[in-house]
Amino acid sequence: MATASSLDEANAQLLALHEELEKKAAVIEDLRAQLDLMRRQMFGRRREKLDAQQLRLFEQSQAILDRAIAEHEQLKAPKKPKLAKGHGRAPFAPDLPREVIDLDVPPEERCCEECGLGMRAFGVEVTERGHLIPVWPQSTAGGSQWSLGGAIMA
Repeated sequence: MATASSLDEANAQLLALHEELEKKAAVIEDLRAQLDLMRRQMFGRRREKLDAQQLRLFEQSQAILDRAIAEHEQLKAPKKPKLAKGHGRAPFAPDLPREVIDLDVPPEERCCEECGLGMRAFGVEVTERGHLIPVWPQSTAGGSQWSLGGAIMA
């Protein structure tokens, strides 16, 4: 069984070794900083004078920023899908008259020529087209009138 004095000695020795390890780690860090500086002076651009500590500050701040962005992405609500913006002309007013043209295949052509099975509809395409009738003024004996598609309107 270990005595109290041997435990105290072991703890003191452990603390001394820990302090020595911290001192050596500090020396290693200083030597690395010097090595970085010398490499930059020897092989880097001549105009570029950077301190290694400044670079480490940038790396630390970049790591903090990356963590903050990752946390923000996790907290952010899922995006709703964007609705596709249409192109071209706006839809016509609903009160305008519409003509529906249904292009249907005759029943005798609705079966496969090879196997004889019936075919089914697989798509619908809706198109709205506007029909413009030009209006231009015409002069007559009684003054100017407007002509709509060849008919004179007063």
